[in-house]
Amino acid sequence: MMGRVSLFIFGFILMSCKQGQITNYSTPRPVNVSQVTLLDYAANLLEIKFEGSVGMENINSLDTLLFYLAPTCEGSSVGQVLAQDLPTNGVVLSLPDNNARDIYVSTVASNDCLLFYNYVPKETRPELIQYISISPLSPSRVNHSPGLKAKVFPSSGSVELYTDNQCTVKVGQGSANDFITYGIQANLPENMVSQIYAVVSDSLAQRSACSYLTEFEHRNQILDSPVFISSDPLSPTNVSGTAKIKGTAIAEASLIRIFDDSACLNEIAQGDPTEFTSSGLSITVSENSINNIYSKIEDSLGNESACALLTTYIYDTTPPVDPVYAGISPTSPNNSNLFPLVYGSTSSDTLTVKLYSDFLCLSTIGSGAKAAFNSTGVSAGVNENSTTMIYAKAFDSSGNASQCVYMTSYKHNTFAPNAPTFLSTSPNSPTNVTANPTIKGNVALYTHSLKFYDDEYCTNLVGQGTPSEYENGGISLTLQENFNNNIYVTVSDIEGNNSECVFHASYEHSNVPAPDISFNFSFPLSPTNASNQPYMMGTADPSIVDVVFYNDSSCSLSIGSGLRGQLISSGILVTVPVNSTTDIYAIARDEFNNYSTCHFFKTFIHNTINPNPPVYSSVSPVTPNASSITPLVKGTASTPGASQLPPYEVSFYDSSACANKIGESAASQFTGVGTQIAVPSNNVTNVYAKVFDEAGNSSSCTYLLDYTHDALKPGKPIFSSTLPQSPSYTTSFKIKGSFSASADFLNKTAVSFFSDVNCSL
Repeated sequence: MMGRVSLFIFGFILMSCKQGQITNYSTPRPVNVSQVTLLDYAANLLEIKFEGSVGMENINSLDTLLFYLAPTCEGSSVGQVLAQDLPTNGVVLSLPDNNARDIYVSTVASNDCLLFYNYVPKETRPELIQYISISPLSPSRVNHSPGLKAKVFPSSGSVELYTDNQCTVKVGQGSANDFITYGIQANLPENMVSQIYAVVSDSLAQRSACSYLTEFEHRNQILDSPVFISSDPLSPTNVSGTAKIKGTAIAEASLIRIFDDSACLNEIAQGDPTEFTSSGLSITVSENSINNIYSKIEDSLGNESACALLTTYIYDTTPPVDPVYAGISPTSPNNSNLFPLVYGSTSSDTLTVKLYSDFLCLSTIGSGAKAAFNSTGVSAGVNENSTTMIYAKAFDSSGNASQCVYMTSYKHNTFAPNAPTFLSTSPNSPTNVTANPTIKGNVALYTHSLKFYDDEYCTNLVGQGTPSEYENGGISLTLQENFNNNIYVTVSDIEGNNSECVFHASYEHSNVPAPDISFNFSFPLSPTNASNQPYMMGTADPSIVDVVFYNDSSCSLSIGSGLRGQLISSGILVTVPVNSTTDIYAIARDEFNNYSTCHFFKTFIHNTINPNPPVYSSVSPVTPNASSITPLVKGTASTPGASQLPPYEVSFYDSSACANKIGESAASQFTGVGTQIAVPSNNVTNVYAKVFDEAGNSSSCTYLLDYTHDALKPGKPIFSSTLPQSPSYTTSFKIKGSFSASADFLNKTAVSFFSDVNCSL
């Protein structure tokens, strides 16, 4: 506690008789000490104040408590108090020195001498007990050397005043008595807040601790001007000429005064700082006027601030001129920006420009400062994939607005146009004319440009152009020669959206000669005697379109023509001379209009001239015979000179009708080793023949020979007689006899005789 030393209980009361001494504490305690305070001290004096409550039994409030230093409570007391006053006023005890000792208590009517307190010496440096006052009061603009008063121990000698908490910067000094009665003057710096500390010294040259007394502020300078925060309504405004001006002021301010002139002569409002910093001070100005508002602060000491500009309050009800459109960036239409910048020009009083999406200017889509609108532009937020009509209003600083005026329209689109529709190429595909055709077709709505490629990833550009070119004269492409070019396309709109890479058309170019065709067969087959207008069938490359047949190696005399489809299916009709051998040549034309070489196709023989009749030469084995019913018949075969064909085949028959065939062979075999025929056994066969050529022409049915086969044995010879009869002298004789019956149909031609039973000798 400042200015006092408080001693708390650590000793307790002992009860004893005045006639005797008790060294133990009694229960209950005679006095419950709550606080001990050192009031004053000197070399031979120590004053201590005890506070607490009475705990002694059988004592009333009017009993006097007597305090002694002797354990028998004899001699002069060192202090006394009524029992009822102890809790409120306490008791002051005067001790002869600052030594440790026991203090006892008794009453006038009691013989008991009770231990009251065990006093332990405490530090006895002088202390500042209590700060009292300063004059003049702080803050002050009159005096910066105030006098300070405070309570100290009466035994204190002198007091020193300082402005730092280490008590090194002295600003005043005086006696303890002056400090208590008149005060000690502190010489403080001007226009500053000073913290004042004190040190008390006693007659023994003991110094107290450096103790804080109070704070003193001296102020006689010009105050800081108030600071503007806001006006209500905000300036500039078109709402009202009456406004609340709000700001901040220094803590010392006691009055705020507002003026409309720079000399602060014409006051238009005043009020206390609380009103100025909270709701504001009310002013009134004229319509369509610009008002410079000034103010001053006064403090309670009469100090003033300078007359300072607080704010400019503009009350304006005249709208600005309509904004004028100049352009938009990026340009419309566009696919990448939903916040285009609209720019133009505005009047000098314009503060901001607001953009809208409707002609009533209700839906705001952007706003910006005049400087932005007049240069780079104000951003407008538009809807994706739509066309936005943009309107604008100009606003001045007071909130007055121009008319709602149309600026421009802005189209945003991220949808790529549909692919174009192919119509044709020039020349038509396939072709052998050029690999650089033009391509035509129809484009989808909003198409801006077309690009053509020859790969499915649209990386190799082969041509590009506009919709007008594509739909009219066509767009030129540069394609590969002798190649089936797949053409892919991408289209873009004016916004820069690109379609997918899609297949568009094929363009086939070839100037390589068409491949030759190959013969398969003809109908009728060659050679033939049926018709000289056969159908030629063959194979051809898929690129072949049509074929022309010729009867000469220079392919100058056409004998027929047709389409590839006819060639590979039903055949192409050609006409050849009758009874002639015709070498047929062909030229094929492909889809590119390239022609093949004049190449040999087929030799076709037409012949209706019959071969000559066959001529018999021999038969093997000879006829008649009993060994073979499949003899080889030989002869010659020929054809007339006009015939286109040699003999091809010889057929054999067993009658003049040449109906029942008994053998056949190639004509060369007939004229060579012979043709084998099959005849019945044991029979005579009349053999006829026909000669055929490859066209099916035949000679007349011509008799060749009779072929006899006889395997039947003749009848046995039957002996009749000999001549001469046997026995005889001669070795030459004739034998006569007859034959037994037999199925043999041939006449007997000979009889052979043998001399052994095996008919071998």
